[in-house]
Amino acid sequence: MAECINDLAGDILQDCNTVYGVGVEKIAYLIKKSDLDESATTYTKPKITKIALKSGKRAYRFSIPSKTPYNGLIYEDQNAEIGIAINKTLPLRMLADSPANSQNIEAFKNEDWVAVYENKAKGADGSQAFCVIGYEQGASMQNATLDKYGDGYNGGWGGDLIEQNAPTPQIFFDAGGIDASRAALEALCTPAE
Repeated sequence: MAECINDLAGDILQDCNTVYGVGVEKIAYLIKKSDLDESATTYTKPKITKIALKSGKRAYRFSIPSKTPYNGLIYEDQNAEIGIAINKTLPLRMLADSPANSQNIEAFKNEDWVAVYENKAKGADGSQAFCVIGYEQGASMQNATLDKYGDGYNGGWGGDLIEQNAPTPQIFFDAGGIDASRAALEALCTPAE
């Protein structure tokens, strides 16, 4: 049985050297949760150092809208009476009203997903560069909306990929630095052998 974390990581003081920042980079990665090879994936709370996929499976790139702010990328405490329950939301926007995206919406609604996005503020050592949603509980699409006259979607689809009641406030992906992590994510976009 895993023990609960009851101590802080250290002092929490206003430090001008701490890298804060708003926003995420333009590409995120989406992985069907059932395609993860969990026995070959390396996770020690709160960090994943290796993501492995089952043979023949791949990750997909997703473009983050360039408009700032990119509204809706939020984590919300659900205030569970026992333990921790965090809802993590990654908005999916600007999916064209097309046959392919009709299929994509169905896949997002019918499967659990893992998403990895890249923060603009990466931390002094790069350890806060990549964040993971859906690893523990899986994330599925909610609030799928086709807004033909809405400004936000330019007549296309939008929705929220949400992991509900995650027991860890944040999970980071770090394969040994920013460049190594980015290369590892890109490699996942080719079907695993």
